[in-house]
Amino acid sequence: MTNSTAVPATLARRLWLYTNFDCNLACTYCLSSSPPRAARRAIPLEDFRRLIDEARGAGIEECFLTGGEPFLLPDIFDRLRYAAERLPTTVLTNGMLLAGARFERLRQLQPLPLTIQISLDGACADCHDAFRGRGS
Repeated sequence: MTNSTAVPATLARRLWLYTNFDCNLACTYCLSSSPPRAARRAIPLEDFRRLIDEARGAGIEECFLTGGEPFLLPDIFDRLRYAAERLPTTVLTNGMLLAGARFERLRQLQPLPLTIQISLDGACADCHDAFRGRGS
């Protein structure tokens, strides 16, 4: 005798998008083949917007953007605004580019449901740099 209980299929509630596949660091464990000399491969802005809209229409509740390094994209702030105006959005970054004009543009997005997640690989500079490169 078998006891089978049907489990209803549900759609995942999170959308993960690789915005681009180039990066300013050369991490030893990189899974997306995104070293600094990688050819620029990015989702075109119009395709990005379409994916966000489709996800929202399908009941997705939050969006995560990763790369490479998303802040290398010249239109990243347009992407962040578009996504965060529609879904709570988290962008994963190494944080190296968040200074000056980029930081000020990021501040302008402050009222939106946008989270910046900075990756750290160790509690001290030497531990972190062993994975991500000296001075990172």
